[in-house]
Amino acid sequence: MNRFVRWPSALMALRYPNFRKYFLGQALSILGSWIQRVALTWLVYRLTGSASLLGLVAFAALAPQLVIGPWAGAWIDQRDKRRTLITVELLLTAHAALLAGLTLLGWATPTVIVLMALSQGLLSSFEGPLRLSLISSFLTAEQALPSGLALNAMLANGARFIGPPVAGLLLHWTSESTCFLLNAASCLPLAWALTQVDTPVIHAARGRTRDAFVAGLRFARQTPRVLQPLLLLGALNLTGSSYAVLLPIVARDRYHGGAHLLGMLWGAAGFGALAGTIVLAMHQGVQAISRAVRRFALVSALALLACGLLRSPLLLYASLVALGFGVALCNAGINILLQEASPPEFKGRIIALFYAIRFGLDAVGSLVAGLVAASLPVSSTFVAEGLLLCCSALALHHLRSRP
Repeated sequence: MNRFVRWPSALMALRYPNFRKYFLGQALSILGSWIQRVALTWLVYRLTGSASLLGLVAFAALAPQLVIGPWAGAWIDQRDKRRTLITVELLLTAHAALLAGLTLLGWATPTVIVLMALSQGLLSSFEGPLRLSLISSFLTAEQALPSGLALNAMLANGARFIGPPVAGLLLHWTSESTCFLLNAASCLPLAWALTQVDTPVIHAARGRTRDAFVAGLRFARQTPRVLQPLLLLGALNLTGSSYAVLLPIVARDRYHGGAHLLGMLWGAAGFGALAGTIVLAMHQGVQAISRAVRRFALVSALALLACGLLRSPLLLYASLVALGFGVALCNAGINILLQEASPPEFKGRIIALFYAIRFGLDAVGSLVAGLVAASLPVSSTFVAEGLLLCCSALALHHLRSRP
């Protein structure tokens, strides 16, 4: 069996009309989310110059997914996912519009920003698992699921590549409030697309939400094909994903640049992330994806070390490309491995665990990175994260290799 498949097979999911509508709706929504994320970090650092507050805002935006995410999965499995996601998208539209108004009026104080980031994190605790769990319902052939997940990851990382430079230009020529308004508008196409698709009837989990939640945790703990990828996911996002909170410090303090440079740095990582998901889409089979995930976890660790040790701007861009490549490939690959290993009745709960660990530990890592960078050089923070990820990946690889 060849390791790579032809592009028509990698794009198999686009043959399904419902998936195409959903895919196009997501494109604008995810792009708007990245524009807002960059604008929010720049707003915080422009107003306060505080590395600690950068970490706190990132933590507030992501931490709810660690606490609420697993429970949200059980709640999602008991409801109509399509209608629930439409409601969440409309709430996100209102949230972004409110943030734009507060910023425009000059009321976006650090306390207000943290509270707004926290409320966005609460909504995202439901939005992320809903988005991913709906993908399989748009694909009538089971073999199209890896294609759908890989394309979804490519879409997310394509927005990650395009969004930050666009945000940098918007911040240079307009303001943060403009970026927030664009994000508010970007949620509406997805909500509209969801009204145009048909989804099959999926039997909801019965009983109390608490019992469904406990059953999901038990399934994950007792299934090695689920537990081991989740452990690697945690190590990767506790360290590798938190680089984002350090980029405003690198842009302004190391290279004396502004919002445009921040967008370019974030765009370099986004380009690597897009390339990583394209490469992942060309892998065939669970074993090939599993091997790629293990290898590129180590690549991510080396890239973190390079970000801390290399001073040349060109080499920094190259390191960020490698880091984005490795982190995105691993996150998307683990998502595919988990969905392949999960039966339909557990899919919402396992995806919610994925999101809780993916973004929750990203939140913890961002908070820690911000605190460390407040007292140590940013280069030391990168090096510490790289060493920790390297040790974790090697330990998990040894655990997997044991009989």
